[in-house]
Amino acid sequence: AELIELSIDQPKKLSQFDCKQAKEKLLMSPLIKQAEVKLIKPNTVFVDYVTRKPIAKLYDYKNLAVDEEGYLFPLSPYFSPMRLSEIFLGMAPFNEKPKDQELPTGSFDTPLEGKYFALALDILQLIKEEKSFEDLFLHRIDVSNAFKESYGRREVVLLLESDKFSTNPDIKHPIKFSYLLRIFPKSIIESLENYLSLRQAVLNAKED
Repeated sequence: AELIELSIDQPKKLSQFDCKQAKEKLLMSPLIKQAEVKLIKPNTVFVDYVTRKPIAKLYDYKNLAVDEEGYLFPLSPYFSPMRLSEIFLGMAPFNEKPKDQELPTGSFDTPLEGKYFALALDILQLIKEEKSFEDLFLHRIDVSNAFKESYGRREVVLLLESDKFSTNPDIKHPIKFSYLLRIFPKSIIESLENYLSLRQAVLNAKED
């Protein structure tokens, strides 16, 4: 109602209401993906809209999420608290162009593109589809150093959290375990497979 300038304090006549202009105002909101506005006589404005669905938080900025198309939008106060993975790309301040031209510019008008964001999405999808990660939560993906000029400095860092609480009777309060993985970008799948194999071996050893 605020976006299309409708309020009880300042009522408008139906003849003065412009549906096209109202639709344009709705679509200017980074939160709204699609919108339709129609007039229903005698005095009703019908609004149908679709909000963007967050697939991850963007760790580069505060309170911003990203959808599968790469568009940025605020989470709070529009969405209830949800557990989302974080993506860190190493971007410049919002609306400023980064020194690395391969990095996207943070903006509500233009979706994120480029190899940094594509790599982060690939990792997010890979872990989501891998059944061996079902008991782990991918807290953060850091690809800010994935394409450094120096091969020795190239890395992808993953922060994983275990959903299993400690069963140690000496620990009065339940805790969760975190795992930090440093992976070479060209061998992500192989590195994850090695980690899963090692993790399973450690779990089996504990059971024995």
